[in-house]
Amino acid sequence: IHLVHGASVLRFRATPGECTLEPAGEPIALPPETPRPQRIDGGPLYMRSGGPAWELHATGDALYAFDFLGGLYRIARGKPEPACTSEFGFRSFAQVGKRWLATRKGIEELELGRAGKCKARSARLDDKARGTIHAIGGALYLASHDKLHRYAGKTATALGAGTRMCALTAMTACGDGACALDHNCPQLIQLAADGAVIRTIEASKLFDVRPYSLDDLASAPDGTVYLLAHHRDKLDGREVCEAAVYAISSAVFAR
Repeated sequence: IHLVHGASVLRFRATPGECTLEPAGEPIALPPETPRPQRIDGGPLYMRSGGPAWELHATGDALYAFDFLGGLYRIARGKPEPACTSEFGFRSFAQVGKRWLATRKGIEELELGRAGKCKARSARLDDKARGTIHAIGGALYLASHDKLHRYAGKTATALGAGTRMCALTAMTACGDGACALDHNCPQLIQLAADGAVIRTIEASKLFDVRPYSLDDLASAPDGTVYLLAHHRDKLDGREVCEAAVYAISSAVFAR
């Protein structure tokens, strides 16, 4: 299990037979913030408030870290190595077959070169798509706020008819299909391999104490789904915040 903590990636390993995570190596330092000059007459300007906000992307056995302005790095040999830093402004990545896809101006396709050099062009799927893309079970999903689509070639099919969705924040493999995490309507939505909604599991059934936010998902080879949540409380008049990782057994998703 990998987690971003500030400017580092923390590594943990599940303890067999127990619901605990143990450290699995030293923290991996992420690249420092570097200036990103942009021309005001050269197209869109990509801006953010605050410093780097690193996110992780796993595909196969490879792990990547990316930041909106910092670009894409592969975590290899205990350090980040540039994978795509000549282009930036991407909000999510997905690898479908041999194709690297990303969301920026709709869905784009990346050609990765050496030493961080890369090129981006339209993937000819949806140039107006907004949200995050996820490659699960060979299928491509687009989660955009309260809407979820699945692509078959260039055709996008809306999923979840009749299911309330508010703010989808993450997706991962679960059961024989996929799971989507909803932050605003706190729930986990399980999808079959064909994209049909099997069930929704409300936060009240997952947690004794409802978290302040539901943030991310990850799947383990044994079918366990890990859920990252944040809690917020008051202690001696001060606000206290902490993150927690929860394990959801594969048996929950069995049919």
